[in-house]
Amino acid sequence: MPFSSEATEDAPAWRDRALRRSLDPAATRSMERLDRLLDAARQLTDEAEDASFTVSEVAAKAGVSLKTFYRSFVGKDDLLLALLEEESRTGAAMLRDALDRSDSPDERLQRYVRALFKLARQAPGYTHVLVREYRRLSVEQPEGLSRALAPLADLLEEQVAGAAAAGQAHPGDVARAAELVFAVLLDGLAEVALLGRDSKEVAGSVWRFVAGGLRLDEKELP
Repeated sequence: MPFSSEATEDAPAWRDRALRRSLDPAATRSMERLDRLLDAARQLTDEAEDASFTVSEVAAKAGVSLKTFYRSFVGKDDLLLALLEEESRTGAAMLRDALDRSDSPDERLQRYVRALFKLARQAPGYTHVLVREYRRLSVEQPEGLSRALAPLADLLEEQVAGAAAAGQAHPGDVARAAELVFAVLLDGLAEVALLGRDSKEVAGSVWRFVAGGLRLDEKELP
């Protein structure tokens, strides 16, 4: 199940870019086609648990022509980044709901780790695509990937900053620390998705490592 089965209100940046690229003056029709293309890509990634789909397959599944596809997206990677951005936005909204159950900054950090692994179990298609494509896109499309993952990464940085401000964490450079923690989380998700490691066990190991790196008191995940 993708994260995006849960609705969010704000329009994502990828949609604005795609609508500006489209030559169709009817915004409603353009948005409907964008949704069909994104849904088609989501279904194909969920079925295969990778990004092996082709542009032709996406267009056919969405019921649009290749010409229409290229009016909205530069190519496959552009669509893939849009999918990652959409799922990241929805996942971040769901994570925030989990975090808001606690007022303690260090507990919110712990909840972020635990909830991220839980969400990954609920969205195996998204998780597989993310961990398989992350390194390639970080080299070939660094700005696009940064935009796509910003909802998740920014939420994490917010938690690190909160723990630092409360004197519960001592990360030094907050932004850099959050970036490193996010990379560790992605490595943990890769172990679960690609190597079949137990999700809760990996989440516990990741949290202990993160807590030590941020100089928090060591905490065990329940």
